[in-house]
Amino acid sequence: MILSTTSQLELLLYNILAGVLTGVLFDVYRSIRGMCNNKIIVFIQDILFWIFAAIIVFIFLFITNYAYMGFYCYIYIAFGLFVYLKIVSKYFLNFINKIKKAIGKILRITVNNVSYILGLFTYTFSKKRKKNKKYKNTLNKK
Repeated sequence: MILSTTSQLELLLYNILAGVLTGVLFDVYRSIRGMCNNKIIVFIQDILFWIFAAIIVFIFLFITNYAYMGFYCYIYIAFGLFVYLKIVSKYFLNFINKIKKAIGKILRITVNNVSYILGLFTYTFSKKRKKNKKYKNTLNKK
C-alpha cells in the first residue's frame, strides 16, 4: 500500500500522539495505583490497565488513521511514550498531585463543615429535650 507523504506524516504524528496518550494514561494510573499494597491486586490492576490502555490507543488510532499498523508505527508509539516519560511526565505528575491535594482539601473542609452542622443540630435538639424533661419533672412534682 503506497501512501502519500502527507498521509505518512499524519501517521507519524498520530502514532507519536498515541505514545503520549499512553504515557498520560500511565501517569494517571501510577498516581492512583499507590493506594494498594497487596501484590495480587496490584498485578490484576496492572493487567487491566494495560488492556484498557491498549483499547484506548487502538480506538484513537482507528479514528485517526483507520488502525493502519505497520512495524514503524510501534516504533513511533514507543518514541512518543519515551519522549513523554523523559520530558513531560514529571510536570504532569506534579500537576496530578496538586489536583489530588486540592480535592482532598475540598473534601476535608466539606466533611468538617457538614459534621459541624450535624453536631450543632444534635446539640441543639438534645438541649431542648433536656429542658423539656426538666419542665415535665417540675410539672409532675407539683
